Amino acid sequence: MTFLGAPLSTLLLAGAAVSATLLSLYLLRPQRRRIDVPYARLWGLIARETRASSIARRLRRWESLLLQLVIACLILLALADPRFGSSGARPRHLFLVDTSASMQARDQTGGRTRLELAREALERAILRLEPDEEAMVVGFDTSARALSSLTSDEAELRDAARALAASDAPDAIVPALRFAADALAGAGRSRLTLISDGALDTSRVAATTLGTSAGALDLEHVDLRYLPVGPPATNVGQPSSENVAITGFSVRRYPANPSAYELLIELRSDSARPRRAQLNITQEDEPVESVAIELAPHAVVQRRIVDLSGEGRRLEARIEVEGGDPLPLDDRAYAVLPERARTRVLLVGAGNLYTEGALLLDRAVEVVRKQPTEYATTDPAAFDVLVFDGFVPARPPARPALYLGCPPPGCPLTSRGVLTAPIVTETTREHPIMRWVALKDLNVSVSHSFATQPGDVALASSLGRPILVAGERAGQRLVALGFRPAGSDLPLRVAFPVLLVNSIKWLVGSSLESTSSVRTGHAERISAAGEALRLRSPRGADLVLAVREGRAELLAREAGFYATADELPPGLIAANLVNARESELGARPLTIAGKPLDEAPAATGLRPRAALWRWLTLLALCFVLLEWWTYHRRWTV
Repeated sequence: MTFLGAPLSTLLLAGAAVSATLLSLYLLRPQRRRIDVPYARLWGLIARETRASSIARRLRRWESLLLQLVIACLILLALADPRFGSSGARPRHLFLVDTSASMQARDQTGGRTRLELAREALERAILRLEPDEEAMVVGFDTSARALSSLTSDEAELRDAARALAASDAPDAIVPALRFAADALAGAGRSRLTLISDGALDTSRVAATTLGTSAGALDLEHVDLRYLPVGPPATNVGQPSSENVAITGFSVRRYPANPSAYELLIELRSDSARPRRAQLNITQEDEPVESVAIELAPHAVVQRRIVDLSGEGRRLEARIEVEGGDPLPLDDRAYAVLPERARTRVLLVGAGNLYTEGALLLDRAVEVVRKQPTEYATTDPAAFDVLVFDGFVPARPPARPALYLGCPPPGCPLTSRGVLTAPIVTETTREHPIMRWVALKDLNVSVSHSFATQPGDVALASSLGRPILVAGERAGQRLVALGFRPAGSDLPLRVAFPVLLVNSIKWLVGSSLESTSSVRTGHAERISAAGEALRLRSPRGADLVLAVREGRAELLAREAGFYATADELPPGLIAANLVNARESELGARPLTIAGKPLDEAPAATGLRPRAALWRWLTLLALCFVLLEWWTYHRRWTV
C-alpha cells in the first residue's frame, strides 16, 4: 500500500496527535446537569457516592471514544489517498501520441479525424490506469512536447488529452522515443503506449537499437504497446491510400521581364486508381491560372506554368481532387514571389525627359540624375549602373555603363567613322538586350559606327557597320549606342524603354530569381536585423525570434504565410508541408530493432483504477451516522 497524499511517517504522527486530542477531550470532567428532586438530603448522599474521578470509571463509556477514533482514522486515511501496490518506486506509464500532419486525415467522408480518434483512445486508457501508476501525456511531430506532468491526477491527464492538437509538421518518431526513454528512466515498472495512425517513418524506427550502449534507446525493460487509430496496417512495400498531395511548389521571375514569372509544381498520387485534379493558382486571392491534371496510379506529375503576371507577392496553389481525398492540408501550397531587386542608376546628361521617363517605367530602378559638371564629385561606386546621355567621362568608370551617344574621344569603343542617316539592316535578336526590341525603319540623323573586339556583340548594324554594341572593357560590361536618342525617333517608339530596361538588366548581370518555401517542422535560418524578429503566424499568433549574427531560427508548425510585423511593407515567409512521406497515409507495421511493436488490446490490459479515498470517506460518514444514532439512543452517553 502506498499513500499519495502524505508519507506514512506523517500519517502516523497525525494519527497520534488526533488520538491524543480526542482522548484528552474525552477525559475532561463533564459538566453535571441540574436536576430538581423532592428530598435533597437523600439525593445528596447518592451524589457523593458517584463523584469518583478515577480513569477507570471515566472509561466505562468507551464505545463513544472508539467511534470517534475510528472516524478520525478514516478521515486521515482518505486525505492520504492510499493506493494498493508496492511501497517502492511507483510504476510509470507514458502515452506517446502522434500529432503530426497525417493525424488531420479523415478516412471517411464527413468522419472524425485520426487525432479525434486518438483523443478518445487516450481518455479510455487513462480511466484504466493502475491505482498506484503515474502517467504522462506526450505529443510529438518532429519534436516531442510534454502536455502533462508525471502524475496520477486523472483530471490533469484528461485535460492534457483534450488539449492535443495536430500540427502541420511531419513526424519524427526516433526523437520521440528518446524523450520517452529519458522520462521512463529509473522507474521500477514502466509502460510505453504509442498512439498513432501508423503513417510513420518506419525505416528509422526499424533501424533503432535497444539497450544501454551509446546511441541506443534505453527501452529494453519497457513494456512497449501500440494503440492504432485509422486504417489497419498493410505489409505491402508501398502503403496505399486515396490521397493526392502537392509535394513541390516554387516560383521565379524572368530576368528579361521581371513583371512576369513562372511556376513549377509537383503532384503525387498514392491512390491505386487513376485520379483527376483541378489545379488553381491564385495571387493575393485573385485567380491567375487553372489547369486540369490527370494522375495515373501512384504517379508523380510535374507541371511548369509559364508567363504569369499580376500584382502582389502571395501565391497559393490549390488542388481539388475529383471524389475528394482524406487530407486537405497537403492540397494547398504557398510561395512568395521574389521581390524585384532594386537597381541604383546614375543618369548623367544635360537633361532628357524621354530617357529619364523610360527608366522610371521600371519600378525596380532607382534613378539619380546629375549634370555633366557634377560627375567629377560623384562616387560611381554608389551605383549599380551608370547611364551617360550625350556625355562621355574622361576616364571609363569602374562600373557597368550604358552610353547613349558615344563620340570620341573618351568612348571606350573605337569609332570607324560617322554614318549619315543610317538604316538598321541587321540585329542580333537572340541577345537578351534585344528581347522584344524592334528597330525596323528607325530614323537616325547621324551615328558613329564602332570597331568591335573579340567578345563584343553587334546588336544592331547598318550595312555591316555596328551602331549598337554590347561588350566588356577592363572587367566591366558596357553597352554603347552610336547616336543620341534625341537625334532620332527612337524615344517615340515602344522599343526605347524596353531597350533601356533590358540593357540595365544585362549590365547588372541579373540571374533567374527563384524562391521556395520553408518546410514545416524543420528549423530554418532566415536573415534578420536587430536583436529580435517579430512574426505573425498564418493563424494570427505573434512570434518573437531571437536574432544571432544576423539570423533567426524559425520552426514553422503551421503551413501558410508568416509576415514580419516590423517592416513596411511587411516581409513574407511561406511555409509548406510538401512532404511525400507524410502524405502517404497508409499505415505501416511498426518495428523497433527488428521486433514488431505489439498492438495493445482494446482495454489496454489494465483493470480500472480504484480511488480508495472515496470509499474511506463514505465509510467515515457511515460511522458518524452510527455515532449520532447511538448517542441519541443513550447507548454511548
